[in-house]
Amino acid sequence: MKITLRCFFVFLVLSAAVKAQDFTLKSTPDIMGVQYSSIDFADIDGDGDLDFFATGANPSYELTSRLYKNDGSGNFTLSDGNTFLKIREGAAAFGDVNGDNFPDLIISGSAPSPTTKLYINDGTGNFSLSAAVFTQNTFSALAFGDIDNDNDNDLIMTGFTGTEAIIELYKNDGTGNFTQVSPAQSGITASGVSRGSVIMKDFNNDGFLDIFATGSTTNNIIANALYINDGDGTFTIKPTPITSIQTGSVAAADYDNDGDKDLLIVGATSVSAKVALLYKNDGAGNFTLVPDLPFIGAQYGKSVFADINNDNYPDVFISGYMNPNRRADMYINNGAAGGFTQVTVPFLGVNNSHVAFADVDGDNDLDFMATGQSEAGTISRLYLNDHFLDIDNPKTATIRFYPNPVTTVLQMELSGIQAVKAEVYSITGQLVHSENFKNGTSPVVHFDALESGIYLMKITTNSGIQVERIAKL
Repeated sequence: MKITLRCFFVFLVLSAAVKAQDFTLKSTPDIMGVQYSSIDFADIDGDGDLDFFATGANPSYELTSRLYKNDGSGNFTLSDGNTFLKIREGAAAFGDVNGDNFPDLIISGSAPSPTTKLYINDGTGNFSLSAAVFTQNTFSALAFGDIDNDNDNDLIMTGFTGTEAIIELYKNDGTGNFTQVSPAQSGITASGVSRGSVIMKDFNNDGFLDIFATGSTTNNIIANALYINDGDGTFTIKPTPITSIQTGSVAAADYDNDGDKDLLIVGATSVSAKVALLYKNDGAGNFTLVPDLPFIGAQYGKSVFADINNDNYPDVFISGYMNPNRRADMYINNGAAGGFTQVTVPFLGVNNSHVAFADVDGDNDLDFMATGQSEAGTISRLYLNDHFLDIDNPKTATIRFYPNPVTTVLQMELSGIQAVKAEVYSITGQLVHSENFKNGTSPVVHFDALESGIYLMKITTNSGIQVERIAKL
């Protein structure tokens, strides 16, 4: 029998070696390198795979906006049938704005003058310019979401018009016609921001999307605001201790699986200070800083939550610049044991960058695209996640391990098979403990000498290999 091993490390059947990660750089000859970029994935042509759009400045520092189609295996070719306004220093996002179940596309940025354009998808991946009117801006951030629960995508947007920083809310009538809502009507009355980030999430679990925005105001003050949805698409500002950043990004996910959205804040708090901070949500939209995390701050990059190893805990990826290095850092969520562990990765560090995760080759794990300026120049690199591995499973039933979490001794319950050897690996891929078993014994694995944390244990049996994620308390 075969099982699919869902763990972040690949345990080789014929070797004790463990890789701290297993991503493969995929050759992408048709994809142009970009920096000052924005990228997003969506199935634009309804063929069941994820295509992607990229904006930015190419290696010759010329503006570009390109749509790439996926063949289903992660091979991308340029879509020649579409023409988009070329921009950099902005944002791009897919979202169905007219209710036809096809992802449309909005872009905003420098063309080189500030601009915002909406393109409508005909369902086959061909886009036409919409007549919708938005404030033209650059250094943009935007997000789609249904703020009033009328089953269509509304829009929140921040940026710089050339004279002032803005934050603007647009309501959709369901057909792709957008109307700007005044601050007096919306309750979005804090200062506009640019060079920052904006997201829509339900932070207080009332079933309505809230808004968090951060960036630099017209007067170059780094600020943020948390807007709580009143239930009718209007908002009230909620005081929050969250640190304000610019030239960075914000991500939200339930990192601790307690049923609410937590916040990751990465960027610059001043000219010289860069941070990467995680705030825990209590479920009512009240946030507290999570201490003692290994995150390295950066600016001019992207922060992303993504479950890289399919353990149902979102991991963290951070790109950007932290003097003197460009960064591309991956942190694995330790799950029930708490915290994150940084792992060694082969990725080129990038700044002026964007990163997006998506399953581009249909193998049920998250791959990612990273763009930006690197030591190798302006790049767009696609990394395929190879952590899935088919291995022989002992008979039809898996071995039961208990107790897990473990404090001292881990028991194993086997059915008709014989355990030969146990190997315990740290989350960074180091073999930290091993035990051999004699035939006829009841196998146990001793964890008492190991530090608290997450471990991956490989059990070799007389009929195959088993791997289990073990938490040591």
